[in-house]
Amino acid sequence: MKSFIGVTVHFGIEIELTSVTLGVYELDERHKSQYISEMLLKKTCAEWGIKKDNVTAVVTDNAANIVKAVELTFGKKKHIPCLAHTLNLVAEGTMACTEWQKIVTKIKSIVTWFKQSCVASDELRKATSTETKLIQSVPTSWNSTYYMVQRFLELRSVINDILFRHATAPPMLSSSEITIASSVLLILRPLEVATKEISADKYCTTSKIIPLVRCIFSKITSAGIAGEPVAREVQKLALQEITKRMGSIEHVTPLAIANILDPRFKKNHFNDATVAMLYRKSKI
Repeated sequence: MKSFIGVTVHFGIEIELTSVTLGVYELDERHKSQYISEMLLKKTCAEWGIKKDNVTAVVTDNAANIVKAVELTFGKKKHIPCLAHTLNLVAEGTMACTEWQKIVTKIKSIVTWFKQSCVASDELRKATSTETKLIQSVPTSWNSTYYMVQRFLELRSVINDILFRHATAPPMLSSSEITIASSVLLILRPLEVATKEISADKYCTTSKIIPLVRCIFSKITSAGIAGEPVAREVQKLALQEITKRMGSIEHVTPLAIANILDPRFKKNHFNDATVAMLYRKSKI
């Protein structure tokens, strides 16, 4: 039950990104922004002789105290919210749809039952041609929920047969619930693809963030979900969360500059042409 803060530095050697852990420090006071800021200055910058002006940007999750600590230490313009964490929050926001949450809970209970039943697990292994296993979701990674639902839908025929043979098995999803789950996966897929794309440790991904956010919004908006009301609600929630959390992302200075300087993107993915031109002129 102890708390720690870890600090990692990323820098380029030739064309390869290198990462080094500077330290993992125990926090023995309340996690207030001022205290965390002091830890960053005293435990990291002071110990390693790092000048604040030499820090290009600081990437953290979206916790308010962490964000404020970085702003106090290095300035507001140097903070970048972790895109993977932000996408995780967007996906979590879709769970505000009660019907979708019920379906996910129902699938999770089936997966849990298989994990706890040796007989059912053996039957599943024998019925599938490969070592395809059901995937259990975990709270800290929204992708695991996506993969859980995806794998469940792939094996739904086999799962249905096995559940039917066991009196103690949880109820199978109805045909309408299967349709809803399939539709919602189409909405969540852009988030899953972007999360994988951004999870790199050997090359920089900063210049991709603005284009990825724009593409995610476009793909979710145009997802082919027909007239399914639950899927439409999930779609609406996802778009609302993206707008709320990343609607002004092109105003984040390091991201905008990286986007402009990348010859693949330049100013193509900016909604506000004026902002793009300002950053472009400031760097020329």
